[in-house]
Amino acid sequence: MGYTGFLKAIYMTLLINASTPWLAMVTQWLNTGTFHDTYHDFFIVANEQNNSADKRTASMTINTAALPCFLSEKYAKMVLRAGMSILQQKVDPAMLDELDLTWLDSSCSSNVEYIM
Repeated sequence: MGYTGFLKAIYMTLLINASTPWLAMVTQWLNTGTFHDTYHDFFIVANEQNNSADKRTASMTINTAALPCFLSEKYAKMVLRAGMSILQQKVDPAMLDELDLTWLDSSCSSNVEYIM
């Protein structure tokens, strides 16, 4: 195996162990619209300015300081929107026909036809 193989094994072990919780949060966000962030290091955070208890108006935002180096802000916004859509559908399944996309900004308007 050699010294290089030993170092590679250590690096891979560290990478897997460090990325597993983060990937679990992304997966949970994309599947359920929720996540459990024990250490508050996920890039999606609750907007502190919103005091509403209604999940339909509960807003989430991106913490750019917590973005991993391999995820651009453009794709982080797409992940944020995907989870918010799932959360909105869970709150009121009848809204599927009238899905409110007013929060969708114009920078992704070219993707709207794929969403609908």
